[in-house]
Amino acid sequence: MTGHGYRRRSPRSARRAVPSSLRRKRAGSKLTQAARIALERRKGREEGCRVPRDELKNGEVQRKDHNLSVNLTQVIVAMIGAFATIAAAYVAGAFTGKAVGLHATPAVTVTVTKAPVATATGNSAAHSSTVSSSIYWSGPIAFTEGGPGLDFDTSPPSTDQTVILYSGNTLSASANALLSTWTLSGTPSAAQCRTWVSTHPNTNIPFPAGGMQICIKTDQGRYGLLHIASSANNQLPATAVVWNS
Repeated sequence: MTGHGYRRRSPRSARRAVPSSLRRKRAGSKLTQAARIALERRKGREEGCRVPRDELKNGEVQRKDHNLSVNLTQVIVAMIGAFATIAAAYVAGAFTGKAVGLHATPAVTVTVTKAPVATATGNSAAHSSTVSSSIYWSGPIAFTEGGPGLDFDTSPPSTDQTVILYSGNTLSASANALLSTWTLSGTPSAAQCRTWVSTHPNTNIPFPAGGMQICIKTDQGRYGLLHIASSANNQLPATAVVWNS
């Protein structure tokens, strides 16, 4: 007790007399400090395990590059294998005589047949190629005005009044004989004379003159050519050629 009648409190009692609000504040401060320390420790652990974002990005790029390189390598290896297979097959085919993928194309031979040239129209032109060009008889002849005619179905021609004769300055054909003056250029062939007589049939040629060419058909179907040399003094000399029928 003091002189004033109060009991002195011990230090422990004094500590116990600390107000409750102060105690809560101190406790809260200690709790906050402990939580901050725990949070910092946790943060430190997380930062120690964390990988920087740049490193993660670089790692992903490296993985992609690696995968691309692997895929490209696989493609190249596959292509090399395919080329090697084709080359081996081609070499094997070369030794066995059969090239892979190659097929021989047989040569095609085209034969062109030249059609005969017809110098006249009508059915007679179609038969012109069948006329024989072998000569039955040829040589000089002469018609006499009003005299006997000539039979060109004999070799040499014989005199006859019923085949081809010269009378009244006209060359005439009788029976089945025909005459036709050649008006084209050149000397006609056997086929051309046959066609010409068939397409220009005549039985009379008036005023025959030197230089004229006259295609004939005999009574028996032979074809011939008369080349008139001149016309004078009632004579009609000529050169004749008769082809086999």
